Amino acid sequence: MRKKNRIFPESHSIDLDTAQTSVTTQSRYSCEDFRRKKIIWIIIIIAIIIILAIIVTTIILTRKKNLEETSMLETTSITTEMSITTEITTESLETTTSDQVVFPINARWKQNGVTIAGGHKNGNGLNQLNEPYGIYVDDDERAVYIADTMNNRVVQWKFRATSG
Repeated sequence: MRKKNRIFPESHSIDLDTAQTSVTTQSRYSCEDFRRKKIIWIIIIIAIIIILAIIVTTIILTRKKNLEETSMLETTSITTEMSITTEITTESLETTTSDQVVFPINARWKQNGVTIAGGHKNGNGLNQLNEPYGIYVDDDERAVYIADTMNNRVVQWKFRATSG
């Protein structure tokens, strides 16, 4: 009975050189796999660190640029406020001219003269004058200019016109 429960080695013969070579080959492959996996993980970690460094650097430079632009804008506005000066000068020029009409010594009034302007009582119509003060005769235009004082105007009477 007892013989049934026994375990016997297989009847194959074991070659020790082959077994040792297969163990060495297997350990070499597992060691190379481990090294490859280790190198891949190192490359992945370095890539992640580089990407994070680029992102952080970009964020910092963007914030710094925004701060510089803000500070430049503030400086510009302060400078603008301080450098604005306005100077207003007014000059007035007052000129006074006086023309004198010189009559020849032998000039005489004609008794039957012709009225060339006015002659219709005082008023503000185009054919009336109200306190005429000055007169100018323009030979080129063949017209007379009269300063009508109380009507605050200068009236032009052309040759043979009945109103100004």
